[in-house]
Amino acid sequence: MQRHCKLNLLLHIILIFLAAVTGELFCSTVKVVQHNDGQWQLLVDDQPYIIKGVCYNFWVIGDDPDAGTLRDWSILDLNGNGKNDVAYDSWVDTNQNNIQDQDEKVIGDWQLLKEMGCNTIRVYQTPTDNKRVIGLADKLTFGHPPNKKLLRDLYERFGIRVIIGHFFGEWAIGSGATWDKGTDYSDPKQRENLLECIKIMVNEHKNEPYTLLWMIGNENFNPLDHDNAEKNVPAFLSLVNEVAELIHSLDPTHPVALCNYGQRNLTEIKEFAPALDIIGINSYTSYFGLESIYKNIKEKCDKPVIVTEYGASAWKQVREDEESQAAYHRNIWKVISDNSYGQGGQGNALGGTAFIWCDQWSLNGTPLIHDPKSKAGDLWEWHGITSQGDGTNSPFLRQLRKVYFEYQKTWNDNKK
Repeated sequence: MQRHCKLNLLLHIILIFLAAVTGELFCSTVKVVQHNDGQWQLLVDDQPYIIKGVCYNFWVIGDDPDAGTLRDWSILDLNGNGKNDVAYDSWVDTNQNNIQDQDEKVIGDWQLLKEMGCNTIRVYQTPTDNKRVIGLADKLTFGHPPNKKLLRDLYERFGIRVIIGHFFGEWAIGSGATWDKGTDYSDPKQRENLLECIKIMVNEHKNEPYTLLWMIGNENFNPLDHDNAEKNVPAFLSLVNEVAELIHSLDPTHPVALCNYGQRNLTEIKEFAPALDIIGINSYTSYFGLESIYKNIKEKCDKPVIVTEYGASAWKQVREDEESQAAYHRNIWKVISDNSYGQGGQGNALGGTAFIWCDQWSLNGTPLIHDPKSKAGDLWEWHGITSQGDGTNSPFLRQLRKVYFEYQKTWNDNKK
């Protein structure tokens, strides 16, 4: 295994050098395979790949998506030094005094993720208020060109790949529907709009070396998300299948996944969306619950599984409790690992992307207050692997929680 890793690293360096010299990009071939014993693997250039991932998004303290003031982290440069603030200019507040002391040097999130052992981030291509509207394509897909230079550097210098997703009508994104009515997946025009969004996204990123796979939607069966998928399951899933077939025709080198709302409609997914390669699940269940999910998916639709969101709050009752958060992640990752290929479990686990890299203060509706009181029934503001301290040095300050070091040990000790 060590010999293969060294050869892969050497090949990786050679490809980067050739890309720099020729200006051409080298795109990996990614595929899912089912072996004769029924177990599944994700292969990147024919080498096994376990997704050791993080959902990456960043909200500056005070930004509020409900008020339309949320800035796009991928183009953030508040200090005006020509570099992305979060990728390259963040620093670790080691003594947690919310001040950058002399020994607390700038490191950047990309380096922190690499040192944690992360090999994948999950991101979504979404509209912004910085509109570059030139026809339907830009209006429905993004408000400015995607920062591919940033993602290329993430892969080329830090070895981290990207799961690229589109919300696919969730919160009415991309469908052209109004917020109050939400997406109607039976509407021909809205279906056409969503197909166009996906086509643009795939053509934008399919030849990029950082692309790992495509993610359709984000728990669209959730009745709170203004997309109505749960009201017309066949209409939604038939469009998902159409999209999967479209992506396969545009890009046969990267698999297609659906980000599902837990275990909703698994038998319908098998019936109406057979073109899907992977089932992604957002699930905040216990580790016992996750064990049953792998078994249930194997029995009902027999697809490989990515846990696209899982996590726990670092706030418990009246105080921060980093140890319980770290224990939750430790136990969940063990279940993921135990159910991956050749580990004695169901053999259908491809890895997971933990929610979320850094605390987002707006999630409870209080953009300027790190609020332990949640109107949503869970303490979403405190799910970060890292925090922003007291918020006075956002977006630059990081306080690493115990869960960061938990993954650093586990993921770096188990290189695949």
